[in-house]
Amino acid sequence: MIIRVLGPDDAPAYVALRKASLVEAPLAFASSPADDRASSVPFMEASLGEADGPMVVGAFDGERLVGASGLFREQKLKLNHMANVYGMYVSPGARGQGVGQALMEKIIAMARGMDGLLIVRLSVSDTQLAAKRLYERLGFVQWGFEPKALSYKARLVGEHHLSLDLYPAI
Repeated sequence: MIIRVLGPDDAPAYVALRKASLVEAPLAFASSPADDRASSVPFMEASLGEADGPMVVGAFDGERLVGASGLFREQKLKLNHMANVYGMYVSPGARGQGVGQALMEKIIAMARGMDGLLIVRLSVSDTQLAAKRLYERLGFVQWGFEPKALSYKARLVGEHHLSLDLYPAI
């Protein structure tokens, strides 16, 4: 398994994985296939090429992208000490092999390398409790819960909000 930051040339593979994630796990993501900007190859080619843009990490099994997760840093001056994890997904055939943990460890390592970044945040749906356990094993702590955060086909689910303090002694 190779874990690396995706570049513009990876956009078609990422978009295919992203679209599959939204169909396979609709209650795990706030986006839907109808409104997801990251489901556009041109948009992702541009985004993955931005120096200050969001970073997406991919997990490759040979040439095949089997998992991905993104990290974007808040741009507002008073929020710039925080970054957000988004779009974490591992394809069904690659689950249970440590792919999700490897992706998150890479995300956390990248975050630790960002000057002045102190906190990494994420949200995880009630439907993704295995993912929540993974985040907690990696040191994320729940700070809130939002009931009825997502609505899809007459089903409401809550979201757990977690954060990782990169430098707790500060």
